[in-house]
Amino acid sequence: MGAAGHHYCLRLSVPEAAEDALVAELWAWGTTGVELQPVAGGGLEAAAYFRRPPPGDWRYRLREVVGAAAAAAVVSRQPDRDWMAAYRRSARPLAVGRRLLVDPGEPEPGEPEPGEPRACESGRREATGVQAAASADADGATRLRAAGFEDARVEVDGLEEEARRQGRRLLRLPARTAFGTGSHESTRLTIELLDELVDELGLVGKRVLDVGTGSGILAFAALLAGAGRVLGIDVDPAAVLTAGQNRRLNRLWPNLAAGSLAALRPLPVFDLALVNVRPVELGDDLTGLRFMLRPRGIAIFSGLLGAERESGARRLERHGFHCRRWREAGEWAAVLAVVEAA
Repeated sequence: MGAAGHHYCLRLSVPEAAEDALVAELWAWGTTGVELQPVAGGGLEAAAYFRRPPPGDWRYRLREVVGAAAAAAVVSRQPDRDWMAAYRRSARPLAVGRRLLVDPGEPEPGEPEPGEPRACESGRREATGVQAAASADADGATRLRAAGFEDARVEVDGLEEEARRQGRRLLRLPARTAFGTGSHESTRLTIELLDELVDELGLVGKRVLDVGTGSGILAFAALLAGAGRVLGIDVDPAAVLTAGQNRRLNRLWPNLAAGSLAALRPLPVFDLALVNVRPVELGDDLTGLRFMLRPRGIAIFSGLLGAERESGARRLERHGFHCRRWREAGEWAAVLAVVEAA
């Protein structure tokens, strides 16, 4: 693991044709983010960031993906910087699915910093996740106008009122490196399939497992849709800390755990699993997940590249998940799958 206050950066130049394969490989290594910049004369300059050193055989694995370009790749250790601070100051609210308005900006004046309780915090946790009303401020109104929300009431009532006007629920998820705010296609696809599921079958009182919880956005979405109990789990302890901060900021209270699915008992207690993780990264946990869902339980898998749709479907079917409905956006795909009764 990298020393406190440092991260690792891998840089290399690659042909444009190698972009998709390179990004997929870097995500499989656990990158926290990838930058791609065009180079005069053709090609791309790529920079990938990691909390821990890349795999020991990283150059060999790169060579398998980008060929001779791997020879010039370099890895360096760099001091941490909050790259997202400027973005949070000017971030625009995002409409995600049919029910959410996500604010990735800095907490508004009067809101606690993530992890800091309000003076009036009572400690009472609402399972339904009803949020306390937030006061309006100039920054929030500016972000709304920039996003095309021109209603004059925005300046008076702020983001909460704008969300209500659109028939949405507001989530505050200050953008942090590698933890989702709903802008990535894989997260949006998951929420779109969740919206359809809620419309068709409802979620009230159901038990939901969020695998790879990250910022907690999918766990929060499930609670807002009426789920009775939600558990978010992530192998990255930093993700669980971030989700915990967002939990306090939004007054939404899913249970959170750090670790792999192997840490959970393989009992059929969940009605729905939201899995925004590449299935290949789950490994043997995919089998365990099958037995954590009730018969006829449902799993929504995202984090699949569209090009992997057929191979991904075969992998899921082998582990007892029967693919029923697909959605695609850009190069990403998601599928709603059902666990058949034994």
